[in-house]
Amino acid sequence: MTSGLGLHLGRGGDLVAFIRDQMAHYKRPVGVAFVDALPLNASGKLLKTEQRHAAAGEAPDDVP
Repeated sequence: MTSGLGLHLGRGGDLVAFIRDQMAHYKRPVGVAFVDALPLNASGKLLKTEQRHAAAGEAPDDVP
């Protein structure tokens, strides 16, 4: 993976180390997850609810 800054960030640990040097401790993410594709609707907007369910390990059908 290559960032917009021209850095090669191949693993999550490399990304976390980069973030640690660049961000204040209270702004740092707790974890990093890599996905092949983000859930988008027909307009190309991010489907945040499906993304949250995927992060929680739930299927969208499991939620009322």
